[in-house]
Amino acid sequence: MRWPIAWLLAVVCVVVLGCGRISHGTGSGAEGPLSPERVAELENPLRAKPSLEAAKEQYLAAVTQMASAIAALALGLTWRTDMDTWTGCGGDYEWTRAKAAYFMIVFSGPIADDKWPQAVQIVKDGAKQFGATNFGTMKNKPGDHDVYIAGHGGVEFKLSTQKAAVLTAQSDCRISETDTPKPTLTP
Repeated sequence: MRWPIAWLLAVVCVVVLGCGRISHGTGSGAEGPLSPERVAELENPLRAKPSLEAAKEQYLAAVTQMASAIAALALGLTWRTDMDTWTGCGGDYEWTRAKAAYFMIVFSGPIADDKWPQAVQIVKDGAKQFGATNFGTMKNKPGDHDVYIAGHGGVEFKLSTQKAAVLTAQSDCRISETDTPKPTLTP
């Protein structure tokens, strides 16, 4: 009876370890199906934009301003930055070093239904500077709201409220100041 269990565990280990070696893209630009020339072709236009670090500063200032204005709508509502990070870019940029700035602001409580339209307008107004004007509603029930404002290149702001409110922001793809162009290999 022990041998069948041992074989089963061995098979599970082989499958888990084997599947763990499959790469699904790390955003590092070091792996993947793209040639160095193709990676450079995708990254070079991003180098014309401000860096990831500059985007982080700009988005942090915007979400801080939005969060403070939303908190001012309700007595005692406070907020904190829960995430200040970056995420890898997908799509065409999957195998490049491109990254997007990402922020999550968490409020101490919900946004009341009567204040919700004002809070949404604050985010819409703040998102415009990033070209985010495509508005959509995912949920709109009493006490349970969820909206997004999106723009070109992955720019997206989301505001939701239920037991507490959350504001997130993601920039378009950028290249970090530390990711200098790699020399292209010539045969």
